[in-house]
Amino acid sequence: MGDLWKQLTKSLSPQWLLFSFMPAFAFWFLALGGWAVHEHKLRQLIQNPGVFESVIFLVLVILSAWILSMLSKNIVMFFEGYLLPSRLRRKFLAREIRRWEAMRRKWATLVRELKNKSRRDADYIDKLNQFRMIDSILVYNFPSRRENIMPTDIGNILKASEEYPRLRYGIDPIVLWEHLYSQLPLEMKSSIDTAFNEMALMLTSSLLSFLLAVEWFALAALKAVTTGDMVKWLLAFLFLFMFLLFSIDFYKISVIAALKFSKLIRASFDLYRDKLARELGYDLPKSLSDELRFWRSITLFFYRGIPPEGIK
Repeated sequence: MGDLWKQLTKSLSPQWLLFSFMPAFAFWFLALGGWAVHEHKLRQLIQNPGVFESVIFLVLVILSAWILSMLSKNIVMFFEGYLLPSRLRRKFLAREIRRWEAMRRKWATLVRELKNKSRRDADYIDKLNQFRMIDSILVYNFPSRRENIMPTDIGNILKASEEYPRLRYGIDPIVLWEHLYSQLPLEMKSSIDTAFNEMALMLTSSLLSFLLAVEWFALAALKAVTTGDMVKWLLAFLFLFMFLLFSIDFYKISVIAALKFSKLIRASFDLYRDKLARELGYDLPKSLSDELRFWRSITLFFYRGIPPEGIK
């Protein structure tokens, strides 16, 4: 209870209000609004909201906002594909692997075509633009290795950013991210935190929109069954379609936010790994091959406790 009270007393920050309280408020407003509409009590609630009902509504919103703030990383993990049911995960993974392989084949085809074309050819610019678009997708939206493919767009974008420092510098971000984050300037930390919160907000909104789709459809369908009114069935499917569309749109926006977040993660390793090396008491090696050996040795030390050898 102490942790809950501590969290609630800190919950007046702008970030908490925007990224946790507002989604929770919108969800309960629409959820209770859906019940009131189907029970023909909307006008009564608007004209004469009871004190008890208002207090209950506020408590629900605050508790839900607190829960959402606590589960933000779990929600992101769910949309990455880690928490999906195994059968659904396999199905989505197979789809993403097919997409990745199709992109790779198209990329290779465009490379061959561009090699055989002159800049004066009429379709050269079009082919070049296609190549740049697909190349960008393969770099930022997918990991480079088949075994690292994830079941979702969000999962692949974040996996690609996780793979980046490991392949470029030999840094395992799972082991060394907290160490690097502690050395980032406040502006960079703020940019990363904001980008993550924006992504989490859109994913949370997508999830809540899906739950609202289920609720509004169920209420309308129940009315349709009890009254035998076909119009109620039309309304049920209309509500289902509307909220599912919101859910899909929020997810699409979250993909854009994830790309921004992933690029900031990459930039953090590019710009501040030398500062981390100095704080650990070492000079960053000059050559990339030496740096790869350096960071692999440092990673082994923090992960396995194996003392670094051959580095200064």
